[in-house]
Amino acid sequence: MKGMIRARNAVAVATLAVLGLGSAAFAQQTTKGVSPYSGTDIFVKRAAQGNLAEIKLAKLAEQKSHNPTVDQFAQRMIHDHTRLQDQLKAVASKENIPVPTKPSPRQHLNYETLSKLSGDAFETAYARNQVDDHQQDIALFEKEAANGTNPQVKALAQKGLPILKEHLRLAQNMLDTVEGSPANGGNGDPAGAGAHE
Repeated sequence: MKGMIRARNAVAVATLAVLGLGSAAFAQQTTKGVSPYSGTDIFVKRAAQGNLAEIKLAKLAEQKSHNPTVDQFAQRMIHDHTRLQDQLKAVASKENIPVPTKPSPRQHLNYETLSKLSGDAFETAYARNQVDDHQQDIALFEKEAANGTNPQVKALAQKGLPILKEHLRLAQNMLDTVEGSPANGGNGDPAGAGAHE
């Protein structure tokens, strides 16, 4: 009987030891897996890449589109995202936060895909892309505006939100317009052109 108790105790101790080592190894892996960047750094990186991607795509739209709604939208994106990028760089410089100088690989691939399209196919794909991108941008800025730990970066996110929400509204109007154009099988609706104020 005593032998069985000792054996069970030995198994229990061995199990606890294995669990303890496993926990320590897990804790080490978790610590090593943590990004060296803060949430603020990640926000600045993603916001900067987003601005650069928006500007690059808008310049492509200016070259490829013959639709006045798309042209107006593209001009607005170049203007607003250049300003947002300049403001972001100024704040990041004061806070010693690195700022990327080019879009992300995914954004570059998206650009390459759109650059191969033309005419109505390009305009529709660009409009859809802009609706999706601005929804993602708004989510990113809302998170930073609500939870940011750096007061300057948080204020920048709060200031940028109304601009991005206006962009989303214009992108949705642009999508409605290009999808409703006669060439795309719609009846055309110049009233929904989404010209900016």
